[in-house]
Amino acid sequence: MLRNTGLRAATSVSLNRRALVVRASETPVDQPAAAAPQQEVVVEKVAVPAATATPVAMTTDNKTVTFTDAMAFANPVGPETINGRLAMLGVFAAIGAELSTGQGFIEQFQGAAPIVIATMVTIAGASLVPILKGADPTAAFGPLTHTAEMANGRAAMLGLAALIIIELTKGSALF
Repeated sequence: MLRNTGLRAATSVSLNRRALVVRASETPVDQPAAAAPQQEVVVEKVAVPAATATPVAMTTDNKTVTFTDAMAFANPVGPETINGRLAMLGVFAAIGAELSTGQGFIEQFQGAAPIVIATMVTIAGASLVPILKGADPTAAFGPLTHTAEMANGRAAMLGLAALIIIELTKGSALF
């Protein structure tokens, strides 16, 4: 697209048209603009990226939380989040391993205690670090909401407890 504008050399970005516009003139910049015609050329269309949502909302005061505050009885978000995540992992790992090996939960844990404990410590630490840095643990991450995680964690805690009680009562693996 070429057209006469009657202006001196300039470069600008038009956000309304989302295009980079370059204007050139045969006249040096220090001479009056009325002496030479100019042409405008659209060089490249510029895409403006859409705004993205932040997955973790930070508190407004950027206050760091101490370990005792995060794990306090008055603040059940930390302990319940960690226990729920560990229970969700535990119940699926226990049932999956039981279906593939035929061993009960206690036998599985005794056979791989160091690996299980290392995994538990890693998940607990990874769950606790954002809380200690002042992140809002109730912030939604797409369809993953705090309410859904708490409900799933509670169900997994009950399921894991029921699995252990049934296996101890039965004396063998559940499946």
